[in-house]
Amino acid sequence: MIRTVLHLAASRAWPVHQMDVSNAFLHGHLSEQVYCQQPIGFVDTDRPDDVCLLSRSLYGLKQAPRAWYQRIAGFLHQLGFRSTRSDASLFVYWTGNDMAYLLLYIDDIILTASTAGLLRLLTDSLRAEFALKDLGPLHYFLGIEVVRRADGFFLHQRKYAHELLERAGMLNCNPAPTPVDTKAKLSASDGSLASDAPFYRSIVGALQYLTLTRPELQYAVQQVCLHMHAPRDAHWAAVKRSLRYVCGTMGYGLSLHASPSTSTDLVAYSDADWAGCPDTRRSTSGYCVYLGSSLVSWSSKRQPTVSRSSAEAEYRAVANAVVECTWLRQLLSELSCPVDKATVVFCDNVSAVYLSANPVHHRRTKHIELDIHFVRGKCSHATTDPVMYVPLCLFTGSIMAGEVPLYKDASAPVEARVRDLLGRMTLREKAGQMAQIERTVVSSRALTELGAGSILSSGGSAPHDRASPSDWASMVDDAQRLALSSRLAIPILYGIDAVHGHNNVLAATVFPHNVGLGASRDTELVRKIGEATALEVRATGIHWAFAPCVAVCRDPRWGRCYESYSEDPEIVSSLTTLVTGLQGQPPAGHPHGYPFLRSVRENVLACAKHFVGDGGTHKGINEGNTICSLEDLERIHMKPYIDCITQGVATVMASYSQWNGQPLHASRYLLTDVLKSKLGFQGFVVSDLEGIDRLSEPRGSDYRYCIALAVNAGIDMVMIPFRFEKFLEDLLFLVESGEIPVSRIDDAVERILRVKFISGVFDQPFSDPSLLDVIGCKKHRQLAREAVRKSLVLLKNGKNQNEPFLPLAKNARRILVAGTHADNIGYQCGGWTMSWNGDSGKITRGTTILEAIQESAGVETEVVYEESPTEATIETREFSYAVVVVGEVPYAEGSGDRTDLSIPLNGSDLITRVACEVPTIVIVISGRPLVIEPQVLEKVDALVAAWLPGSEGMGITDCLFGDHDFVGKLPFTWSRSVDQLPVHVGDDNYDPLFHVGYGLKCSELTVI
Repeated sequence: MIRTVLHLAASRAWPVHQMDVSNAFLHGHLSEQVYCQQPIGFVDTDRPDDVCLLSRSLYGLKQAPRAWYQRIAGFLHQLGFRSTRSDASLFVYWTGNDMAYLLLYIDDIILTASTAGLLRLLTDSLRAEFALKDLGPLHYFLGIEVVRRADGFFLHQRKYAHELLERAGMLNCNPAPTPVDTKAKLSASDGSLASDAPFYRSIVGALQYLTLTRPELQYAVQQVCLHMHAPRDAHWAAVKRSLRYVCGTMGYGLSLHASPSTSTDLVAYSDADWAGCPDTRRSTSGYCVYLGSSLVSWSSKRQPTVSRSSAEAEYRAVANAVVECTWLRQLLSELSCPVDKATVVFCDNVSAVYLSANPVHHRRTKHIELDIHFVRGKCSHATTDPVMYVPLCLFTGSIMAGEVPLYKDASAPVEARVRDLLGRMTLREKAGQMAQIERTVVSSRALTELGAGSILSSGGSAPHDRASPSDWASMVDDAQRLALSSRLAIPILYGIDAVHGHNNVLAATVFPHNVGLGASRDTELVRKIGEATALEVRATGIHWAFAPCVAVCRDPRWGRCYESYSEDPEIVSSLTTLVTGLQGQPPAGHPHGYPFLRSVRENVLACAKHFVGDGGTHKGINEGNTICSLEDLERIHMKPYIDCITQGVATVMASYSQWNGQPLHASRYLLTDVLKSKLGFQGFVVSDLEGIDRLSEPRGSDYRYCIALAVNAGIDMVMIPFRFEKFLEDLLFLVESGEIPVSRIDDAVERILRVKFISGVFDQPFSDPSLLDVIGCKKHRQLAREAVRKSLVLLKNGKNQNEPFLPLAKNARRILVAGTHADNIGYQCGGWTMSWNGDSGKITRGTTILEAIQESAGVETEVVYEESPTEATIETREFSYAVVVVGEVPYAEGSGDRTDLSIPLNGSDLITRVACEVPTIVIVISGRPLVIEPQVLEKVDALVAAWLPGSEGMGITDCLFGDHDFVGKLPFTWSRSVDQLPVHVGDDNYDPLFHVGYGLKCSELTVI
């Protein structure tokens, strides 16, 4: 009943609160004469033998529950509630347009109302009468955890399941793929008697309660419940199998989806296991009932008598389903939500279907006459539609699903599962798996009929503006449900560009971009960032992060320079530990090149990108041409990929760029001969967004040619992302015409399925609501703050050798903070933050540099902020020192290509104006080294490269004010001018402004 009420509340967007009544039984008034001895300590010495007449109930009295119920029911009736015939614990309030439902479970109350005002009014009335506490929105009730999402509720018992497994000593057991062995039938005489029958009953009883949110456990638990009186070892083994299944699926639960407020359709499915009990030959009946798209009722019970045919067993199951539907229709009517349409009941037995409407069979079925009359009567009165046939293979409600295919067996070897599933797939299904589509084109047809293998959110593509993490999880789960409704129920992989944290999600932790992490040189820090990012990504149900970018940027004019750790391939290779953070550390002896994922709950698939040489294009032009020998390509650009492959990276993304004129998306030599064969990569290769379209001019004009070129070169999954049906049509034509061999399709799909099985998405396809709190949590923000301070590079500290400028005094009298980037979280985070190019302003949660200075400075210090202070302000305010924050406006990819690397937004003019009058430290926010003119550098007292630090501005003040020293070293050569470019460490006549590895500490001085 609670599921039905929550479904209606979700459909109507009603608030739902939970309440607790203190000492509920003490509120009851006794209507009977009940006496008790005088309480100890309060005995009347004059009349010690007298007894007390009770007017209120006490705990322990058998009358107490009844007295409490009568008291609260009476009060609710005074408020305007009415009791319901369907359930004594349900009360309904309906006055005009105001409506409310109240569920009473002894001293726990759930209250939902049509408006927040009505809910407050009713709560206040209850609180005035009883010692009642409003616990706020419903979140945890009788061991059931409730998560409210945009599309409804998610009910789960993860905490309860954890405690149950701990009590059973199976918290760390190996998971089982299913809760029951469908081949075996438990007998009362199997094996020897269990050694601890009470413990058996305790665990099975606890499992029964778990079925409140886990309908797939119902049949398994019902089977072991039949042997509570005399459990045996075989029965205990069956219980342990169910517990092993629970261990692997603790994140599972029940979703209640909001339906249109006018839709209250009931649909039921029934099934029976004829003569399934080996001892009594009685059958087992089962049913499940959907209200709209929400599963609200289910059952699995042994029938009371022996059925002489499968039709009889199935018909008794139908009768049980119709009884439940009748009760639900009555309940909904009392909830002022009557079911206008007849209820459809599905059954997989043709004879049972005929019996529901055909009187010809009546004489042959006298032994089930009552059930036949009951069901036929309901059909004739239009409360139940004629019972309909549905094949077992399409049967949503089956509790006896038959043998589990090998590919669905989580305990089977991955390669065996891959071969089994690949052998069951049609060519069209294989083609679908090779497609990745954008979330905006997702539809039931795309996932259920055409079988798209993957979905992505491109830069800034979110469920809606300001979408919450739970909104993201709901969107991904909804797509997953559609995919699991396909013929073979192959789940999708959802991918996203989580390139510096879960940067597309509001309030997620935003870490420094790779250029800053390259300055830190801290491999363990980068691994921890990978772990934190993976947790936040998994919290939203997403399985795949398009990270890390392991490009070796050789020219800072490139618009993706900030996505690169360094111009030095050794530094880039050392920081591929992000792969280990995202996916987990492979164990010793893990096969080289074989994809790895440690935990489906806490890790995500990584993607090394963009293979290969994208950082070496001529003049840093995005998607340009890398002109170099194979030796230089391997020495400079390929080494980081080898390290990623050694760590078990699951996917590799091809580059938009060319190598000596050949597009990487069309290079069979590099994608197949080198990456897959020579380097031993066994995951799959994914194209970049519309990457194959670039193989014809104009882009995508000869799409069929593009597909043939890319797939034959070694692209396994195509990031289409919009022309899905056109892609399928052309790919199928190319295979059928022989232009793409079937063996190439099989190789691609085998690789994709391998990664899917390794990811665990077949076994745990949905998000885990218990992870939502990790998004933007304090622990992750502290890690981001640490990353910021370790990424800072101190380039200048003082104008002479005897007077270091840093650290700054916290207790200065007056500080000037200036510059376009001082109070702008969007500029601070850069591109790939909440959108593709990034944006200006308070785009996500975080601390700006100005806010950090205000927080860190002494209480007596005046912090004055003017983005562009006038000369009068500078000259007259007597500032102790100034902090000027300047830098680049956010950009991404080609929009960031530059031929001029001077400080944008007149940054040099602002620095000069301030530094001529006030001692000044300049903080540069940029995705690459910028050109700083000598006359500007002369005037400043200190210079810090802060790169694109992300959301945690406090990391900057940690170093400015001396709480931590600077440790960052330049990951790129800082040139004197653009005319010097390209320039790299090791070049002849290497004479930059600052060399790779340069960086000062506060204790070190420099004179420029």
